[in-house]
Amino acid sequence: YDGAVLYADSYVGELLAELEKQGLKDRTLVLFLSSAGEALMDHGTIISSFHGGLYDEGIRVPLLIRVPGAKASRVKSVAQLVDIMPTVLDIVSTDTPKASQGRSLRPELEGGDSAPPDRPVYAQTLSLNTGMPYVGLRKYPWKIVLEDGSYTLFGLASDPGELTDASGKNPDALKLMSAELDQAVKAMPRRKSAGGRRPLAVVIKRMRAMGYWWVDRPRVDSWSERTNAGGKAGAER
Repeated sequence: YDGAVLYADSYVGELLAELEKQGLKDRTLVLFLSSAGEALMDHGTIISSFHGGLYDEGIRVPLLIRVPGAKASRVKSVAQLVDIMPTVLDIVSTDTPKASQGRSLRPELEGGDSAPPDRPVYAQTLSLNTGMPYVGLRKYPWKIVLEDGSYTLFGLASDPGELTDASGKNPDALKLMSAELDQAVKAMPRRKSAGGRRPLAVVIKRMRAMGYWWVDRPRVDSWSERTNAGGKAGAER
């Protein structure tokens, strides 16, 4: 894992150096981010288990944005990966499509107003047990996840490591957060089923060699497929 981080870092350095060498540094927008975090035994799994699932080690990722002319700063606002597109389009003065689910982070980058710390953040992956969608909503100080029909609630202020299910002692928070998660899921765009096609055998072999042992497991990629598969749809329409 450390080697992979060092490998990526070295090539990012080469890219930035080349931009400066070519005289492009002062007119190039640079973003550095990750698609997922990583499990390093925080909750009993390591690396090749859906990258930490929906625990914070799996969904908190780096996001560095260098805008020509902007001063360096650390932004504390809550952001999502879906904010990247509207942010870039806003910076280059292009209209954002109405279907966009994110918001522009340009105000924060320019030192303006920040998003409230309790902004709801939606996350989704697949259940290791069934391949069904495994969804969650983080709205500080609470975080709720729904996996295979069961809710789990974490109180992040007192339990930042997400070790204890707080739903039994906080029924009101559970009701509120489950309603917000339901609303977020209903707002997700629907698409037609992909047909459940398996990857090519050579792809499965290579992915397994890299540690993705679940690559040929049955999986459901969308809510419409989940319904067709007969899964529990605790947050369905």
